[in-house]
Parts: sequence; C-alpha cells; structure tokens
Amino acid sequence: MNVGIILPYLKSRGTELQALRIADGFIKKKINVVLFVIQGWGDANMYNQFNKIGVKVVNVGKPNDIGEKHISFIRVFSLIKLIYINKCEFIINRATLTSRIAGYAGRALFVPVVAVLSGCINKTVVNKYLRGVFSVIKFILLGCPSKIISVSLEGGENFKKSYPLLSSKVYSIQNGVEVPEQYIDNYYFEKDKDFVFCFSGSLDLNRKGIDLLLHAIQIMIFTHKVKNVSLVLIGSGKDLYKITTMSKELKIEQYVKFSGEIKDPISKMLNYNAFVLPSRREGMPNALLEAMSIGIPCIASDCNTGPREIISNNENGLLVPSENSIELAKSMMKIYSSEKLRRYLGVNARKTIKKSFLFDQMINHFIDVLGIKNDQ
Repeated sequence: MNVGIILPYLKSRGTELQALRIADGFIKKKINVVLFVIQGWGDANMYNQFNKIGVKVVNVGKPNDIGEKHISFIRVFSLIKLIYINKCEFIINRATLTSRIAGYAGRALFVPVVAVLSGCINKTVVNKYLRGVFSVIKFILLGCPSKIISVSLEGGENFKKSYPLLSSKVYSIQNGVEVPEQYIDNYYFEKDKDFVFCFSGSLDLNRKGIDLLLHAIQIMIFTHKVKNVSLVLIGSGKDLYKITTMSKELKIEQYVKFSGEIKDPISKMLNYNAFVLPSRREGMPNALLEAMSIGIPCIASDCNTGPREIISNNENGLLVPSENSIELAKSMMKIYSSEKLRRYLGVNARKTIKKSFLFDQMINHFIDVLGIKNDQ
C-alpha cells in the first residue's frame, strides 16, 4: 500500500511537522509513504527527517521563482506522472495552496484524494440558496476531493453548515501527540529566580497573537510589579523583527528571550513554568497538545476553534477571551501566584492527552477514514 502526501514546500512549521508525524505513523503501520514537494524546495533538515523515517521524497519541479504563495498549474502534469510511477493508491493533500493541483491529478488517475483542513474554519452565515452555490465553488477550489478532513471537531461542523452539499464528505480527526516519558512533577519555583512563561510556534503576529502576550507581560511587570518573570519565544517567523521592536517599545526587552527554531521544543519546555498560546485563530494546535503532554500548566486564548476542544477552563488549563491582553495578564498572574493551581492544571493536562489526544488514535482514525485495510 502506497500513500502519497502532497505539500507545496518543506519548511519547519506546523503543517510540515504534522505531515512528518502522520508519515511516520503510517510507516509504523507498514504503509509506504511518498512525499511530493510541489515547488521542489525547503529546509534541508526537513528533507533529512522525512528520509530518515523511510519516506520517499519526490520534488515535483524546480523551485518556483515567483514566490511561495504561487504554484504554476502546469505542474499538475508532472504530478500525474509521478503519482502513477510511484503507484499511490491514496493522496493526502496537507495544504490549501496545493488543493487543486492535488485534486485534479488524483482525479486524472482515479486515485482518491483527501483534503486536510488544518486551519481555523469559521461558521459562515449566508442565505440557504447561496450555501449550495458556495458548496460547489468550495468543492472546486479544494480540487474536488473524495473526502475532507478537519483537524478540529468544531471546524468540521462549521464547514458542514457553511457548505451543506459537501457535508457527507467531511470527517473530523483531531490531532494527536506522543506522550513523552519525561514530564514536570515539581511545580515549585524559587522566588529569587525568574518565573518563565513560554510560547512555541510561528512568530506570526496576525495569527498567533504574540503582541497580546507582550502586552500581558508588560501588565505583569508595570501594573502588578512582578519583576522575577520572563518570556521565552520558541520558534521563528516573518514577524521576528516586529516582535523585537515591540518588546523595546513596551520597555520589556530585558524580559523577552528568543530561542529560535529548536529540534525538540518539548525538552526545552520542561525547564519552564507555564505555556501560553495567545492565538487569534487556530485549527488544532500541536504546540498546546505537546505542552500539556508534559504537564506544564497552560493558558490559551478561546479563539474560534481548537483550544476550547482541548482545555476545560480551570480544570486542565486556563482559557482566556481572544484579543484581550488584560484578561491574559490576569490568568498569567493566577498561574504565577499559585503552586497548587499549577500542579492541579498540569497533572490534569497530561491526563487529558493520555485519554483523548494520543498520536496512535489519530493514525488509526486516518486509516479508517481512508478505508485502508491494515492487519496491525
């Protein structure tokens, strides 16, 4: 059994890393994986990681010189040839950018194509007659897929309501993570040391809301007079300079540290006191799942989809209203001030992941939805 996964390029970001995890899960189930990189470029480390787990990586074309957000549709012919040569029986498309090229290549070969929607899916309120028209348009834009997978339950339901003619094709498979052996079991921190909040993800202001987190840290320092606090931002992204500049403008640059890309962010988070995800929009955030899997107390914004499916407020984490740095600061102060609360939230967070968000459960759901017969 050969399954093809399609990505526009290979960066060390959430979509690509999740594709790597899914590929690894398939291979462990004795399912061969071929990765098609449409633009033919990416981080050398990501190519190595796919090769290391046994994935055959195929560049569909040479690097595109007109920008990463544009893909020449003519590459569909190369993709058709490569899917045929590699005898793929299913195609999983992991990015909206490659939806049409993946869908039409699959249709040309009568190979089922599954479109994975990993971003936030908002409920669209439109006239019931227009919903039918929009359903057809969306189906075409997604490349006429055989099945559509949403990584969040709420996102899947929103999609069905917005595009009712496609509802029979929609499935929801929540992301899952492997639970590491190491975890946090000491929630005490010495007052003469910094209490460290951390964030892990793309440094994208518009999507991840890091500006809200900076303002919350400023409130803690200048309003609540907390001086033994710091913030570590794990990751890279297009807004690194803007975030650096903003931290200086807010006069908190000495409290904000940048770690850059880290191969294993989970091991880094073991050294910190709390995790914060202030996103404006999410699908099903892997960073939050990973943080909870090691028992670090977590705070997340209650954006349209994602965190509210993982966190039960005041039980296994704290949810705060989106776009509200004042409420975010209040929740950060609660975590900072109470060892008992940190322990309660952290222990329950790890239990939640073990019960409902295991990686192997996610892979089995994928296999079921794809209809792959697997003896394991």
